[in-house]
Amino acid sequence: MRARAGDGDIIHAGAFLGDFLPALSFAMAQGRRVRVFEPNPGSFDAARRTVALTGRGNVTLTNAALSNREGPLLFRTRDGEGQSPGGLSRVTEDPGEVQAVMPDVVAPLSRRVTILRFDG
Repeated sequence: MRARAGDGDIIHAGAFLGDFLPALSFAMAQGRRVRVFEPNPGSFDAARRTVALTGRGNVTLTNAALSNREGPLLFRTRDGEGQSPGGLSRVTEDPGEVQAVMPDVVAPLSRRVTILRFDG
């Protein structure tokens, strides 16, 4: 991803702990951004701390799912015992709502996006 980012932004859905966000942040060209979306509250908090440790200002982290529509989305972020499933969070029929946003709404059309990465 670092080699392919070039002079564009990265939209990254599903950061989990944010473990490779520092590498992406440092690889970005001047003025380019890494826009990250993580719906799981526990994973979002861990990714937020990872981004804060880098001290870089080119990462925007949003606690939401990326979708083809905006609004609430049924998304499992807790198992039956109330524990976070971490990277196994997923869209579901069960109760457990997160906010969903559309990539073309959160990244202005004037921005060049060279990588769109979905965790799956």
